[in-house]
Amino acid sequence: MEWWILFGAIAIPMLIIVFLVAMFRKDKKMLLDDKQIKEICKMGQVDCCRYLTCGGKGFECVKLTSLKGYLDTRVANNDIRAKGDNCKGIL
Repeated sequence: MEWWILFGAIAIPMLIIVFLVAMFRKDKKMLLDDKQIKEICKMGQVDCCRYLTCGGKGFECVKLTSLKGYLDTRVANNDIRAKGDNCKGIL
């Protein structure tokens, strides 16, 4: 059997699975506007929100995603400077 046929037989189903997971994941992220970033998330201030992240489309709130536990652990271990928890999560 040719290597490219075997590769295609493995790679194509994996790409389909990755696509479906991305389409149906439960994470709730939201792009933030400038006012939210400054007034609620307090970017650049001492009490900057730990859940403020920058993605490919701009700044996002990831409080209601799977990243929440990871960021909470980093704050508990004093590994990151942004320690704020400034809202209930933006939807």
